[in-house]
Amino acid sequence: MRLVETAGEVELRHPFTIREFLAAQRAQGRRVGCIIDLTNHDCLYTADIPPAVQYVHLRCVAKELPSVASVRRLLAVAAAHWRSTDAAAAAGTAGTAGGG
Repeated sequence: MRLVETAGEVELRHPFTIREFLAAQRAQGRRVGCIIDLTNHDCLYTADIPPAVQYVHLRCVAKELPSVASVRRLLAVAAAHWRSTDAAAAAGTAGTAGGG
């Protein structure tokens, strides 16, 4: 969590939001077409993911190396995304400490 001050008001927010992530990628000339969630819990941000962005949840345990099968699933999802859409659309991953 982080504190954000706006117009004299201080609020507690998640460290990153989908909107901030997508805006930062656009600012660097990248369009995100797929978000691959590597956390071991339900996503806090699914309501914020635009319909045009594919969302895939591949659960990985935090602070453990992912299994070979998990890495293969990640690669398969990314490869399928790039085959089925504009190859210029980036795939982003999200994970927690050690999980992603």
